[in-house]
Amino acid sequence: MMYARGNSIKTRQWIWRQGVSGMITADTTDIFYPIDGFSGINDTAVLNARDELAEVLANTLGCRTSFGWVDKKSMEFAIE
Repeated sequence: MMYARGNSIKTRQWIWRQGVSGMITADTTDIFYPIDGFSGINDTAVLNARDELAEVLANTLGCRTSFGWVDKKSMEFAIE
């Protein structure tokens, strides 16, 4: 799995949370949480995990959340 933002390409397996590109600091305003699954196999579990995470972030931290779905038919989405 690869993620791109502008000219930056990241792979899920090689993002180190203490590294500059994956670090969360007091100044961080946007965080991307990938939730992986197997299309057609555990879609409901993935959607439930997404909804639960969004609820916890909103209720605990007062965060605004947005989400998308990526699969072989829809390979990208914009984070707003």
